[in-house]
Amino acid sequence: MKMKKLVNIGIKSLLIILLVTGCTKKFDKEKFKSKMKDNKFEVTDISKTESIAVGKHFIITFSEFKNQKEAEDYVKKEIKDKDYKKDNNTYTLKNNYIYSIYQVKDKYVISSFTPLKYKSEVEDTFEKLTK
Repeated sequence: MKMKKLVNIGIKSLLIILLVTGCTKKFDKEKFKSKMKDNKFEVTDISKTESIAVGKHFIITFSEFKNQKEAEDYVKKEIKDKDYKKDNNTYTLKNNYIYSIYQVKDKYVISSFTPLKYKSEVEDTFEKLTK
């Protein structure tokens, strides 16, 4: 009886673990491509680790790195000596003419550089990507 009870507990625990890990929203290249296509962007793979999504008014790039530190180092190198504002893992730059954004999500970086008048469209798209 005790063995049967232990097996049942083990199976239930395994199912719970599989359920929890299976339900977490994972961000990766395929999710990026799918969400961008759903939002009417043309998506092209540039390389094994990079894609671009071209919309009516702006382009969003996707890059994959070995780990989150490499992704963060890449963004820091890109924004070096510029007046980007940081909010969590999102870096933004806005002036009278342009809006630029980099967002680090796990080991991935999504970014866009666009005329300022499309800022709200870019922000909406980034929000949809990371949901």
